[in-house]
Amino acid sequence: MTATAIDTPLVEVQNAVMEYPASSGFGGGRQVVHAVSDVSMSLARGRTVGLVGESGCGKTTLGRLVVGLERPTSGVIKFDGVDVRAGTREQRRRARRELQLMFQDPYASLDPRMKVGAIIGEPLAVQRRGTRAERKDRVAQLLTEVGLPTSMISRHPHEFSGGQRQRIGLARALALSPQVIVADEPVSALDVSVRSQILNLMMDLQQAHQLTYLIISHDLTTLRYIADQVGVMYLGQLVEWGPSDVLFKETVHPYTRALIDTIPTPDPVRERAKTTIQVRGELPSAIDPPSGCRFRTRCPRAQQLCADVQPPLAYFGPGHQAACHFPLREPVPTALSLTHAKE
Repeated sequence: MTATAIDTPLVEVQNAVMEYPASSGFGGGRQVVHAVSDVSMSLARGRTVGLVGESGCGKTTLGRLVVGLERPTSGVIKFDGVDVRAGTREQRRRARRELQLMFQDPYASLDPRMKVGAIIGEPLAVQRRGTRAERKDRVAQLLTEVGLPTSMISRHPHEFSGGQRQRIGLARALALSPQVIVADEPVSALDVSVRSQILNLMMDLQQAHQLTYLIISHDLTTLRYIADQVGVMYLGQLVEWGPSDVLFKETVHPYTRALIDTIPTPDPVRERAKTTIQVRGELPSAIDPPSGCRFRTRCPRAQQLCADVQPPLAYFGPGHQAACHFPLREPVPTALSLTHAKE
């Protein structure tokens, strides 16, 4: 499924497939975990794209594919028009500098034996950027940018709060002046009072450095606040994609609607009156996903067609696409949607 970017894409994911071998136990044969299944999407320069879905839907695996931590089973990951795996040595080295990852857990992602200065400066040392004195100055500059005093440069991670550690992780991701940062659940491990601070900091840094973000989250309220476009993943597939405001107001896929309905409403009367789409049962195994539409086993709108045929991609407006045989509203005629896509 292809997601059309609003601007020239900086990162392109083309028909990405990621499968892991899995054992079926004693005396059993080899099985395959279908973590990512034929996903295509793009990240426009200077924009924020959000990926949302239940645990196990493949969104973190897709993020690792984008930054090059995993090699896809098939498909292509391009950065600035170049396949990050098939380019020259210098092109691959550049991609490693320009694509950085911000980890989910601010506690486990920092080496407790290293001081903050060494943690932030390590990417600079590995890439042989500047002299030791220049790297130290760069670390001090990064600490200031993320809102931490330079006096903390000689402290260890255990001396910081969760929010401060995530700021350190963000500083480390910024060390090589990347163009793209993949942030995996950047605020899920933080107190509610700290989350908005980190999100606002990320937005300020995006403006200052023209950063492109891919933010992975299970929290739709976070993505509604920060993302320009949102992709919804289910069991390894991208089931809906569109501009953030459109996706929330003009939801098409039943799974997306079910996720949005889980967001609590501050007004108790409106909350009780809210009609929700009930998702049945548990997430199926990625080793043996359902035939046809993978969401059909839990979808209240499913019919026999959903089991027999995988739903094709349909257009529901400029940049808004979804794969569902029985969507919540009718798709836009193909010719009209292609005209909007070219614009």
